[in-house]
Amino acid sequence: MMPLWIVIILIGAAALLEIVCIVRALWYMKVTFPRKLRPHFLHKREQLRNPEPRVSLFVPCKGVSPDMKGNIHAMLQQDYPGYDMFCITESEHDPAAPILKDMASRNDRLHHVVAGRARRCCQKNHNLLKGIGYALKNGRAGDIYVFADMDIRPGKDWLSHITLPLADPSVFAVSGFRSLIPRNDRFSEHLHATFSALQAMAMTETTYAAMWGGSMALWRDAFDHYAVAEKWSTAMVDDMSLTWIIRRHHLKRVFSPDCLVHSQETYPELNRVMDWLVRQTQYAAIYLRPYTALGLAMNSVLALSMLMCPMVLGLVFLGEVSTRFGIYAVSIYLLTATAICLLSTFAQQKGIRFRWFLYAPCLILLGTLCGWIGFFSKRLRWANIRYRFNASGEVLTVEQMALSEKE
Repeated sequence: MMPLWIVIILIGAAALLEIVCIVRALWYMKVTFPRKLRPHFLHKREQLRNPEPRVSLFVPCKGVSPDMKGNIHAMLQQDYPGYDMFCITESEHDPAAPILKDMASRNDRLHHVVAGRARRCCQKNHNLLKGIGYALKNGRAGDIYVFADMDIRPGKDWLSHITLPLADPSVFAVSGFRSLIPRNDRFSEHLHATFSALQAMAMTETTYAAMWGGSMALWRDAFDHYAVAEKWSTAMVDDMSLTWIIRRHHLKRVFSPDCLVHSQETYPELNRVMDWLVRQTQYAAIYLRPYTALGLAMNSVLALSMLMCPMVLGLVFLGEVSTRFGIYAVSIYLLTATAICLLSTFAQQKGIRFRWFLYAPCLILLGTLCGWIGFFSKRLRWANIRYRFNASGEVLTVEQMALSEKE
């Protein structure tokens, strides 16, 4: 029985560690950043000769969502004085293209760029690089590059917040993040939102945390000095390859809770959410493989312990195991489900905490299953394009699964 108790104690420690990580993340967001880091960055910005450098905002776009116009409009209404915005589509025939052209004709700040198809990197990277090239060619490249996804709707002070930590010369890059809110209260949407909240929690860690391409910024000089464009030109993804550069050169990256934006664009289809989970793990496994393996192993143990809890209670009822053992199994279950409840803080929606408590076993099981699939996969499908890549995250082949432009 001693080895079994050791296993049970280790499982309990894993559940407790998960809660500790979530509490630490909330402490960073509610205490460490607002009371220590933000005042430090504000002081640094006051010392700058030019406290508000010119900014180039790059937004890769594909397709049309119900919130697209509102999102683009919100990015055009920032209270930051000097910036240009570049929305990049793969093709002139992309559904987003005519909308962007029309908006650009009415706003001098907005520029629509057509990138063409990617050949040696993911389409998003290709779009971003073409957008940067357009800005440089037309003399509109700012001192700071900011990158955003088209599905976020930031507040008016988002651009000021995302650039603030760059006032500290020791900071290479700044990352925000997205908090997903279930739109229609479906299980698939809660699954999507839960693992987005788990990512938000991980963003607060300074040692292994990644950048997030949907809201990130760095100095143009730093972008050039560390050859980010060269890395992106063959990379599978933008933010994780930038994370690789940060780790390789031991650079400082800051997560700003002030740039935590909210979105209701959760996926209603379960298979779509599972594909997203696989894809997210693929990115992490390329550039942060040891940490990804550790996280998946811990989640696997927790998922197994939660599924075994009813069986253990049945054995207690039959007198096959001790009551103390059953109490311990239930305690682990409750600890893990409570951790999932705490994650709902990142979603900032009333009424979902208890639902996440009930969904906890299924959420962890499905997330872990998709994670292991992504961990060992070398092929990725994203936005109707299939990519094959190597262990370093370099794209080997790009195959269009559905034509995104008229032939």
